[in-house]
Order: sequence, then structure tokens, then C-alpha cells
Amino acid sequence: MGHSSYLSLTPPPFIREHFELKFSFVTDDARQVALLLFIGQQINADQMTATGIEEKKDFLAVSFIRGHVALTWDLGSGARRIFTARPVSVSTMGGHSVHVGMRGRVAWLQVNNQPTVTGRSPGLMSVLNAHPSLFLGGHSSFNHSRLPSDLPLHSGFRGCIYDLVFRSREFADRDQEFDHHNTINHWLPPVQSGRGVRQCSIPSCRLRMSKTIGENNTSWSSNDVEDQFDDC
Repeated sequence: MGHSSYLSLTPPPFIREHFELKFSFVTDDARQVALLLFIGQQINADQMTATGIEEKKDFLAVSFIRGHVALTWDLGSGARRIFTARPVSVSTMGGHSVHVGMRGRVAWLQVNNQPTVTGRSPGLMSVLNAHPSLFLGGHSSFNHSRLPSDLPLHSGFRGCIYDLVFRSREFADRDQEFDHHNTINHWLPPVQSGRGVRQCSIPSCRLRMSKTIGENNTSWSSNDVEDQFDDC
């Protein structure tokens, strides 16, 4: 795998205990096992226990796994993963909407109009302690080696990611539909850095914020998030 393309963004300040996020993606590669989004702490070589096993790291990740979308999270007491019930259709002509939420140990995932999948992480920890960077479509480390759990087995995403937005419902009308044109306290994450990023070329991606990634390829424009990840 080597170095993947990625985009690094600033996560919102309310991410520790309760938040929601929404984004869309397009891909024509149904077989990939790839990272869509990562929020959390990274593994360093000097952060090992006396037995050589890495210490637990808080994280939340959204993956594309052979057509299914998966949400994996660990708040320090053990990881939990939930999947969509059905794979999404793969086409460059239509996008898929991903809606993720977390409140304490409980997290949920909805993709398109599929039923919402909910899970609870093990243990007593209920706060997400995150690195001050959010990664989209890949990660800056070689072979994703600084990612926790089994995420180093994920490649960078090949496709387009766009319209990423966060909100905390603590400050929103709970009856209000989640969409970035009509939300309270929504957060469009500012860009920090990236690698192999370019403007999305897929017709269904509206030309806003884009990313195309190295092994993946990512592109970036201005207000919302649009990322495309292509093989080099």
C-alpha cells in the first residue's frame, strides 16, 4: 500500500461526548477495503506496553468494506464495529449518504435509506479523546501503520467523498432534519493538510471541497467536502 492520499481536517470542538456527522461518497470499486474517515488517537512506536502490545487508543472510523459501510469505535475499553445490512450499489453516477452519530458509548450508522444500525462499546469509558486532526480518505502514516485496531489493513479510499458536515444536537432542534442547508450549530471542518488531493472529476460530485488520494487521490475546493481517491 505505501503512502495513501488523504485530507487532514480540524474536527469540531464538541466531538468528545456527543456529535453527528454526515457525508456522501461515490466509488466504482466494490472490492476495496478502505478508510473513509478517521477521528482519534494515533499509535506511536514509543507507546507500547512492557509486553510489546500497543496501548488502547480512542478512535472512531468509517470504512468501506467490499460494498458495506462499517463504523468502528473504541473509547478506551474495547472496540465495537457495526455494519450496514446490505452492500451499496457501486456506480460513478450516483452518490451514497452516510450519517453517523455518537452519544457516550452508543453510536449509530445509517447509509442511504437503509435501517439505522446501533451499537454500544464495551466497558465504562464514554468520552472520545481525539487527536486534533480528522483524516478523510486515508492517513498520513506509511501503510497506515499509526492507526489502531485492524485499520492498518485498510487501503486509502478510491472514489469521491463530499459534503462533510458535523453538528451537535445538544444545540439543535431535535425535530429538525439533518441537512447542511438547515441545521443549527453545524461545523464545516477547516482543511489542515493533505497529500495527492485534487478536484473531483466524477460528474455526480458537486465542485465544492474535493480530494483525490495518492494510492488514492484526493481533491479539494472551497466550502463543503468533496474528495476523490484514485489509484496512482
